[in-house]
Amino acid sequence: MMRHPLAYIVLGGMLLLAAASRSTACPFCAQAGKTLLEEVNDADMVMYGSFNNQRSVDGGDVVDFQIESVVKSHDAIKDKKVITLQRYVRDVGKDQRWLAFCTMHKGKIDLYMAQLVSADSGIDKYLTQALQYQDRKKEPAKRLRFFFDYLDNPEPEIANDALKEWSLADYKDYGDLAKDLPADKLTKWLSDPKTPPLRIGLYASLLGHCGKQDHAAEHLALLKKMANDPAERATMGLDGILAGYILLDPKDGWKALSDILSAPKLSFYARNAALRTARFFWDIRTDVISKEQIVTGVCQLLDQSDIADFAINDLTKRDEWGPLEEILALDTKPSHDIAIIHRAILRYALSVPQDKDSKGLAKQFVEKKREKDPDWVRQAEDLLKLERQRK
Repeated sequence: MMRHPLAYIVLGGMLLLAAASRSTACPFCAQAGKTLLEEVNDADMVMYGSFNNQRSVDGGDVVDFQIESVVKSHDAIKDKKVITLQRYVRDVGKDQRWLAFCTMHKGKIDLYMAQLVSADSGIDKYLTQALQYQDRKKEPAKRLRFFFDYLDNPEPEIANDALKEWSLADYKDYGDLAKDLPADKLTKWLSDPKTPPLRIGLYASLLGHCGKQDHAAEHLALLKKMANDPAERATMGLDGILAGYILLDPKDGWKALSDILSAPKLSFYARNAALRTARFFWDIRTDVISKEQIVTGVCQLLDQSDIADFAINDLTKRDEWGPLEEILALDTKPSHDIAIIHRAILRYALSVPQDKDSKGLAKQFVEKKREKDPDWVRQAEDLLKLERQRK
């Protein structure tokens, strides 16, 4: 018998379409993928219920879907309690509940995605309420506060969806909101060993905003302990932990971050996490740490060959030309004889304005490289030009 199953993958008992990953907007979130609201928008209709009576009709697979509630309606399912779909669905059972995402194709209902959820999940009610927050630009703080209350929902699909919504939020949408979040709840989550590592960064950074409420010393002690814990430094979320620590205690928190940047024996992950935190204060929370401190801290990475290119590129992007001589000197260091570092140094030299290079060092550097490999220099110039046009 020819079978045409749904295009899904199985993840922990849940059927999901494979979704292309995308970068997140939240500085400290690690969850990517389409949100349920985005999936609902893509569908013609969304229903909650159960599959049963899987069978073969005229050599094809069909299955009945018992509709218990409708998240997104359509004339094709109006007033219907059961619909028959031309699909094969595995693990059909009367005690299972599903979210069914359908579209209309050639006048017929086509089921293209189904998500298995707990029978008592309440996911249909969650989505029905969430629909009022479809517009991310409308009352973003109120919107994110709604999803905050679902971050610890016992239904994984709901909790993960709430995290995805936070992942897509700009900091400007929740910076002020974060000050009024329940600090004790965040502390509880951070202290719970069952909290998934990919949530730690968000929770810790949020605690940095609201931890100045009652029990501020306790909140600071928790983040300080986490920031200095070797185990925490090896897992996801260190960037958010450091951000929260600095927000509560800028002096000591920045010292902890600077100590990580200056320690080449620490893992690349830890140093890169510290660099991500530095970017947050460099670009977004410019009111906390001075630019001079940040540049000095980032320059500690220049002597570290496994991450020097990151630091050089960051300095280039932010028009920091003070370390010019130090960066050009890296080009002849045996430890830094790596193509990606040479490219970063060249891009930096090409970007330095003439009035910031009184000795003409960058110009001399570029000309020597041009004599040696004109095509390489031309490619770098072309790429820089394209990047500037996109800004």
